[in-house]
Amino acid sequence: MIVGGVDSASIYVSWQKPEGMMNGITLYKALAREASRAVEQTQEHFCFADASLEELGCSISGLTKPVNIVLIIVGVVLALAVLVVVLFFVLQPRRRANRNHSPSEYLEAASKDRPTPVDFANISRVTSRLDDENGWSYLFELLKTLADEQERAAQLTQNAGSSQFNLNRYVDMLPYDQSMVILGRKWSVLLKNPRPTVVSGPLSSSYINASYVRPPNYTATGAAVASSQDTQPEYIAAQGPLPHTVADFLTIIYEQRCPHIVMLCNIEENSSPKCARYWPAQATETFVSDGRSVIVTKVGEQITPNFTYREFTILPSDEKEAIKQIHFTLWNDYGAPPVEQIYAVILKHLSFLEQTPIGSYGPPLVHCRVKQPQAHSLLYPISAGVGRTGTFICARYILERLRKDASTIDVFGTALAVRRWRKSLVQTAVLCDFISAFCYKIWFLAVWNLCRVRYLLLCDVQLNFLYLFAEYCIAREGIQPVARKPQGDEYDTAVSRSRSKYAPVRLVMPRHCVCNFI
Repeated sequence: MIVGGVDSASIYVSWQKPEGMMNGITLYKALAREASRAVEQTQEHFCFADASLEELGCSISGLTKPVNIVLIIVGVVLALAVLVVVLFFVLQPRRRANRNHSPSEYLEAASKDRPTPVDFANISRVTSRLDDENGWSYLFELLKTLADEQERAAQLTQNAGSSQFNLNRYVDMLPYDQSMVILGRKWSVLLKNPRPTVVSGPLSSSYINASYVRPPNYTATGAAVASSQDTQPEYIAAQGPLPHTVADFLTIIYEQRCPHIVMLCNIEENSSPKCARYWPAQATETFVSDGRSVIVTKVGEQITPNFTYREFTILPSDEKEAIKQIHFTLWNDYGAPPVEQIYAVILKHLSFLEQTPIGSYGPPLVHCRVKQPQAHSLLYPISAGVGRTGTFICARYILERLRKDASTIDVFGTALAVRRWRKSLVQTAVLCDFISAFCYKIWFLAVWNLCRVRYLLLCDVQLNFLYLFAEYCIAREGIQPVARKPQGDEYDTAVSRSRSKYAPVRLVMPRHCVCNFI
């Protein structure tokens, strides 16, 4: 410390900024105590220095000329030392508390903020940090908070579902009135008037626990936002049918002209019923519910280790085409399946969509499990067309976004946007983690493995490497995502074109391997 500018009324003290100080200090206070031999008392004088400056100093005025300047210097030094110690012990517990904050404290501090889109090149670092800091639980709590705010702002209600106790498995897994699928209101009617419709007549004859889900919109910065009510729905998210609602479930499939169904559960899991069967056990079967009778005829079935593909027709229906079903059989009761398997489901789903004539059909239907109730189980929901269903839908939209623009990705915003149409889509923190892992592993598989694609061509087709190869390196150059080895110079030509034409993110891999994510 340097003391200068000493005169009869003031002194100027200056010092270098201490090393290793905590962030958050904005001012330093210099204190001088003046003692008078004539009067048995002391007077305090002080000044403040801006902590943002490299050389700190201030002028202490109001002094009388001291008998011994050393006393003043000692007093100033001691005061500064005490101040530094006090600030250290005050700020250190706060920093420690911030590092170990609870979810409620985290949300209280960020209740009005939402995570911004992530630079796709940094997604590995971001997901690792969230893993280390238990950030998924915090983000999921924040997602629920903002979804509730979204619900209030849009004035979303669940009056219809709350009055139909026997048609719902869980009291808090109900469709919004504003996006509810209505039995008897066909897809062609919805296209003409997408606005919510007041149901006339007995509600029980027109109610089913199913919702239209509209795609999110993405801003120029890559942030996902909920679309408007006028946007055409791209999915129907439904509760898996109960034994007494199977005919209702089949009715909306042909009324909404669903081209295919994605089933993400088994009829039984761990010896517990999850979803009523709605396809025929034999060649033909009739399903009956209150006021409805539907005949289902089996067309075909193909069983693989991970999936079962079915085709069947539904009567009464004017359509001759068979309804396709993708039944994913490996999603366990808890947690999430391997990313590669969900990716394969999405690819099959998208291939079905590509085969569907534009404008001829409505949205595909996605559903998951319904757990049979035990005592008071209505208070403890497992899932009803929200958890696995929302995860699948979000993963599809994220993959679609990556195809269009791989510079940023907004997992949080995508989940929030689809929750505008059905409550609790993406139901647990584990599923939030899974969707982000989906983004990262798609990058890993589609880039890292493609850099070594000549070796992967020898792998089993069931590993989906060939699908990934065609999807990300050369699909836009004429080789479709099919499991076949590129012929002749197809690979080199297509990759060369893709590097020059599609390069929103350039990734440099080991062994001098460069791939473009497209």
